[in-house]
Amino acid sequence: MSAEESGYKKETLQTDFNRFPTMMRIQAPTDLPPGYRLQVADKYEQKFYITVPNLGVKQGDVFIVPTPDGYQHDELIYAPKGQWRDGICNCCTHGPCHPSVACALCCPPILMGQVMERSRLTFCGNLLRQKFNPSAFKVVFILTATYAALNAIFFCYMAYKTDVEDAGNGGYQVTINYGPIPIIAKNILGVVFGLFCLIALINTRRNVRGQYAIPEERCFGCEDLCCAFFCTCCTVAQVARQTGDYEKNQAKCCSNTGLPEHVPHAAPMTV
Repeated sequence: MSAEESGYKKETLQTDFNRFPTMMRIQAPTDLPPGYRLQVADKYEQKFYITVPNLGVKQGDVFIVPTPDGYQHDELIYAPKGQWRDGICNCCTHGPCHPSVACALCCPPILMGQVMERSRLTFCGNLLRQKFNPSAFKVVFILTATYAALNAIFFCYMAYKTDVEDAGNGGYQVTINYGPIPIIAKNILGVVFGLFCLIALINTRRNVRGQYAIPEERCFGCEDLCCAFFCTCCTVAQVARQTGDYEKNQAKCCSNTGLPEHVPHAAPMTV
């Protein structure tokens, strides 16, 4: 292949990805049918029209639409539209000691909460409404800390109620002095917290894809579920890289967004 052909294809590919518009979020003031032209005014009194999606919306629903031509929104973190910044297995793009890698491996819920915060999502990974919502990162952090504390309490209680005696001949006799309730409670706690993290990550990945107009590539209809269930750490790390622009912004483990305070959000406010 000649250099000219290679350059042409590269330029064409870049143009194709640039055709995807920047997305914005709208909260429906009332029930609206599909295709309805709604006039919207933002906090700066900029007025514009948007078209309701094909399935229609209910009052209070938050939905994503392309930003109208000429509309000026607040500064956002740069991220490519129509594609992921890199692959799901490129966790070490910025080095194996990068904070996003450490958080994804050691405590995925914390990194997920930071992605929710910078992407203006709720603690369940849904689109943030106009009215006040608690900080997604703080809620996820509290839930994670509570789960870890309760898990430690159950572990210590069961260890305290377990007697280990020397049975002679190099053997040991283990006597368990607690019933099935602590084990059942501990397992239920793990299942509930695990389901919360799974559902929240599915919603987070789906809404990040929607924000950047990223189509599903495999497992159509259930790609977010498959990635969140089978590749949890890699999935959290990928959405963090997509919304963090780590080439320009330094990652931080101990902040609500995982980025310095002066860095803008990755998604616009709901209008």
